[in-house]
Amino acid sequence: MQTSTGLTLARALYAIVGIGALLMVLGQLTSGSSLADPVFPAGAALGLLTLGSAMWFDAPGRAQAIVVWLGLLAIAVALFVFAGFALRTPSPDVLALVAVPAVLMVLGGVRLAMARRAAGALGG
Repeated sequence: MQTSTGLTLARALYAIVGIGALLMVLGQLTSGSSLADPVFPAGAALGLLTLGSAMWFDAPGRAQAIVVWLGLLAIAVALFVFAGFALRTPSPDVLALVAVPAVLMVLGGVRLAMARRAAGALGG
């Protein structure tokens, strides 16, 4: 299957974010953090759902399609949380460090959503 450059970049971006989130979760585990900490399951869910979005953007199964949509939703929620932190610190550096990745994630999410919709919004 051939994909566009934009779709390839969006998949790579989401895969990198997913792998990064999972590595951070593993780092928490190895440092002795509690599994009851709410950040732990949230990071694991974000990592797995984001990787699922990158891998299954055109998969025919209903469960895989739902994982893609949940991954896109998880990124939207994460961006909303990070925006709340950034807007409390009105420094140009902080805003730039949050705004640029946020725009990239939104554009990547839009491209993945378009590909998912073209493959069948809820699978075949």
